Amino acid sequence: MLFRSLLLLSLWLLISAPVHAQLSVDTLLTIGDDESAEAEYLFGTPDRLVRAPTGLLFVSDQQLQHIRVYDAQGAFVRKLGQRGEGPGEFERPMVLLVSENRKLLVRDERHHRVTIFDANSLELVDTLPFGYFHGVPTELAAGDWGGNMRLLEAPDGTFVMLTIGSDGHPESEGGREKLFIRVARHFSEVVEQFGAYDLVPIPGEFVRRVVSTNPGNALCTTSGNIWYAPAAYEGELLRFEFENDTWSAAQAVTGMSTSGPVYETVDPEEADHQHIVSVTTRGPRLAGRLLRTTAGLVEAPDGDVLHFSYHIRNDNRAALLVERFTPEGLLVGVYSMAEHLPPSGRPGVEVHAVDEDGHLYTIDRTGDAPVIRVLSVAWPD
Repeated sequence: MLFRSLLLLSLWLLISAPVHAQLSVDTLLTIGDDESAEAEYLFGTPDRLVRAPTGLLFVSDQQLQHIRVYDAQGAFVRKLGQRGEGPGEFERPMVLLVSENRKLLVRDERHHRVTIFDANSLELVDTLPFGYFHGVPTELAAGDWGGNMRLLEAPDGTFVMLTIGSDGHPESEGGREKLFIRVARHFSEVVEQFGAYDLVPIPGEFVRRVVSTNPGNALCTTSGNIWYAPAAYEGELLRFEFENDTWSAAQAVTGMSTSGPVYETVDPEEADHQHIVSVTTRGPRLAGRLLRTTAGLVEAPDGDVLHFSYHIRNDNRAALLVERFTPEGLLVGVYSMAEHLPPSGRPGVEVHAVDEDGHLYTIDRTGDAPVIRVLSVAWPD
């Protein structure tokens, strides 16, 4: 009887244990890999990609003052906006999301506003103030949110921002960091601030300074839960749940646990600044790089949550890993998507979207020039 119980327990552990495997990945579409192509197909510093339900792709590039639009086959459709200060014009725009009512939201960091387009007709809909301007708040939403902030849409129609304080450091309360700000749909008021978490549990000014400019990745699932992956990834995600229109305490979801340091410091005079994040602190000047960084957080068609992380290994090569979780937070598997990638100061590959067929939409910076790739992934049974 004891032997049978142990056998059943062993089988249960074997069945329930997370899978570790190499994924089979195929490239379905590449935009930007031909240096002789027209300018509309070449990128400088693409920073964000958003996919609409129609299949249209919206791309912002730090070197451009407009948004590029591509169709589902990768053909250039048109650009949205141009450099300027008027409605529909930008200075350093960033695509944020396509809302449930098919509106494309574009943040203009320099002009401190959000421009809204119809994601189907591509027509300009509205322009709303957003944040401080040189320290003077607008009459609407308070706050001056960093350029790498994330904007999510909650099931009740409000927007949730993953953000960092305007002074370059996270806002703290009792030694814990306030991560999220919830605002009304038209950014007319701040509804609440929530989600205290030890954003930088690792001692070190370097990590704190890096994370203060990149809070990480966040996702609001169809079930209404918010998942959060810190930029300096230690193998633990957090999940926030709606309960009676309030946010519950953070729940840790343990994923890829990796031994070794999360970052390394180097001599700033000898650093290769293409691969090293340079950091100026209030004390001595430091240079270093994150060794494990979040690289994407998306919801698969079946409701599972996929978290991507970029790991720089001891051999000075990088790998792209993915963890798959059930909606309840159970780790299903840890998979390798790509190995032997060149190291870089930010993730060489970032996953920004997934479609109804499970195809992944990525920005790939591992080659001579950045490209957009659509990937098909064969998951193990």
